[in-house]
Amino acid sequence: MHFSQLQNVKYILFITLSLVVSSPSFASTKNGQGRAADLGGPIQGPSLSTGVVLHTDYSLSGSFGTDGYLVIAADLNARVRAVLKLELERIFMAEGQQVPQDFNIEKFIEEAFIKFHNDHGKLAAVIIGKQPIPVGSEVSRMPNDHNGPTHGATEIKEVFGITLTFRDIGFFDLVQIAGFESKEGDLNIGSIDGASIRLTKQLTETLSLRLSAAQVKRQNLEKLVSVGFIQRSGKWNFYGDFVYRRGHTRRATEYSPIYEHDQEHDQEHETGHGHDDITWSGDYSAMLGLSRKLGPGVATMEITYIDRTLLQLGIGYSLDITENLSVGAEVRHTQKDSGERDTAVFVRMTVKLGSSVGKDEHDHGDEDEDEDDHGDDHEDEDKHQDNRKVR
Repeated sequence: MHFSQLQNVKYILFITLSLVVSSPSFASTKNGQGRAADLGGPIQGPSLSTGVVLHTDYSLSGSFGTDGYLVIAADLNARVRAVLKLELERIFMAEGQQVPQDFNIEKFIEEAFIKFHNDHGKLAAVIIGKQPIPVGSEVSRMPNDHNGPTHGATEIKEVFGITLTFRDIGFFDLVQIAGFESKEGDLNIGSIDGASIRLTKQLTETLSLRLSAAQVKRQNLEKLVSVGFIQRSGKWNFYGDFVYRRGHTRRATEYSPIYEHDQEHDQEHETGHGHDDITWSGDYSAMLGLSRKLGPGVATMEITYIDRTLLQLGIGYSLDITENLSVGAEVRHTQKDSGERDTAVFVRMTVKLGSSVGKDEHDHGDEDEDEDDHGDDHEDEDKHQDNRKVR
């Protein structure tokens, strides 16, 4: 199967995008922050919302890339929502290249699930289908955190599963429990051999805590635990994250500033997402960060340590030019345990269009978990954070 055959897929997506742009639902959200129209909250009635996100990445080493996705969300009734998320990155990557004989349209479908929302009682939401699993603390404030050495360490996505979200269970404000198949990428319903739990608690008005644990069957039986926190003090955010992984055999990150992004390396170290690997020598990582509103944007600094692997310092700045256009730049200096050092500069531009583009298209009914993200002192920074998390 050659690339000319893949053109049909591109034409279909082009027509879809044209319909999206011309549809009445293709508009900015009312809150002006590029969020989905209450995508994680109560659904108001039958409707269709759509959105597109496009990323352009550049590094001073000369690498350049483009990716993105299309989201279509259908509100079937007041409590049921169907979401389809198509990954555009693999189409961009295939440009001018031969497509394998085993090409499958399923690879373009990153998410396909149905969400049942509940306003009352302990059970807040149920999600069934191909989805990202709620695991990890997700506290990083770096403008392009996909470049971080621990990005993906707790990431489980493109798997079929069921997620239950409960509110106000015991000590915790939010409890998310998921069972899923470990095989990624397809739409087949396999055996449910993975499980996860994530707990969120607002300890004080300024301090929030998130704990998670998961077990997933890959080449080995992998187990992971993460602890993350965010502390607010005036215009400052102080946050941290600790991850313990046991039995891991895969990448810790999808985008690595450690390696050169050349075609030969990508083919040799293909992970299924088209990006480079970082192999952990140890079993844990620790990250601490600071962020602050500075001028029209948000400045961030992070330090990350991976046991027996590397130490990295990152400095970044993000700026929302408009509610649909944002730019983030960062410098990451890395020292590996082998003695090798590397300094990389990354720039990402993000364009968001439509009403299904928000901080979390796969919201698991945890709209209350980010209540700590609101307030007069942090409203502007949270807008930056919401836009940064769209990826």
